[in-house]
Amino acid sequence: MKPWMNAGEYCAGIDYRLADEPSVVVERRELEQRGVIYPYRVIRSRKIGKSDRMMMIRAGTHGEEVAGPLTLLWYLKQIIDRIHAAGLKAIIVPLANPWGFEHGERYSERGPRGNDDAICYILRDGTIVDDLGSGSDFQTWFWSHRGPADRPWDATGLPAETKCWLELFEREWQEHPWQFVAFLDLHQDYFIKDRPGAYHYAFGDLVRYEAIVAEIEKRVPICVNEAIGSGCNGAPLTTNNRGFIVRHDGSTVDAAYHLGIPHVVTVETLGATPIGDACAVNLEWINGIIDIACLHQ
Repeated sequence: MKPWMNAGEYCAGIDYRLADEPSVVVERRELEQRGVIYPYRVIRSRKIGKSDRMMMIRAGTHGEEVAGPLTLLWYLKQIIDRIHAAGLKAIIVPLANPWGFEHGERYSERGPRGNDDAICYILRDGTIVDDLGSGSDFQTWFWSHRGPADRPWDATGLPAETKCWLELFEREWQEHPWQFVAFLDLHQDYFIKDRPGAYHYAFGDLVRYEAIVAEIEKRVPICVNEAIGSGCNGAPLTTNNRGFIVRHDGSTVDAAYHLGIPHVVTVETLGATPIGDACAVNLEWINGIIDIACLHQ
């Protein structure tokens, strides 16, 4: 889906909405993709202390998936106010792939190669892979833009937006270790575009998210016990009876789980989901995770 605005107009909208917001700082960065300079925004709470609990939200990793960026554009102040009212601090990247967003394309200059490849796994036999699927047996993992000291690793294949994001994510983790309580990645599934619906990638005790799923189910059908091959390197993985998939695919959500962040979720709505409903699903996850974090202070 191609939006009706370009990346510059989108970021200008972010700047406008937060121009008089004293609780956050908007970092105006630039990202070079396909030889063109695009705007890139990082929104963070103005004062983040060493004991503050933090929530990170990202949207727009896949350029044609506009529901996440639009959710953050339209409801940004509401989201920030709710995060702060809950006693949390925020780091938000509303448009992680500006070239893809502007052109309605999923990837950028390198196609699918390296797109959100956050970590790689070294298997027991020494093989390096970037996707375990539903498996969990491996020796160790490392950041895709780096590599183990005793083994050279070529990260030049990562696209610009992935490198930019990983440097930001790793730096934030190093500066605020163990302070993150949640990481939400807002997506849409345009591989499945024949009907509205929703499913979710997550880890750990999935029952704790039941209230969120129940609210989502009032808006769109949940993909229950369904094979989802969208973006999979291998065989499709099947959702459970509440639409969850556990997948160690080397993405940022997977990395966040291995770093010990308690609540890590990739939010997915199917391509035929009306944009208003898709944004509502995103808000249910954002607000629901904030509520859960409040209960476990």
